[in-house]
Amino acid sequence: MGIPAAGGRKGRLKVLVVDDDSLFCQVMEVILGLKRYVGEVRTAGCAAEALEVFEEFEPDVVFVDHVMPSVAGDELGSHLRSLHPWLRLLSISALYGREKPSWADEHFTKNGDLFRNLERRLRGIALA
Repeated sequence: MGIPAAGGRKGRLKVLVVDDDSLFCQVMEVILGLKRYVGEVRTAGCAAEALEVFEEFEPDVVFVDHVMPSVAGDELGSHLRSLHPWLRLLSISALYGREKPSWADEHFTKNGDLFRNLERRLRGIALA
């Protein structure tokens, strides 16, 4: 899956959202696509698909869900961090009280926290 974001010009972030909840992926695709710092958004429903999309797409930012079938988000995040230390990895979880994993640059809970801070965080990454 993937849609070009609004006004996807050169220099805008390429974002990959990895989550087994297809509805959440669709919502993130739409919301991220409206952000001025995002050029293109793609999604993956599992770790294996995420690795395939990652190699072809080469995103700047990856949102990784903690709880997924087969390979957990922590394992995927750690793997991506070890291969690509420059990559911006943002962990997401529906579970409250989770701490930021060591592989993640930041952690968001799937509630208003994620959406309230999304613009600020993406702007900071794009301007870094």
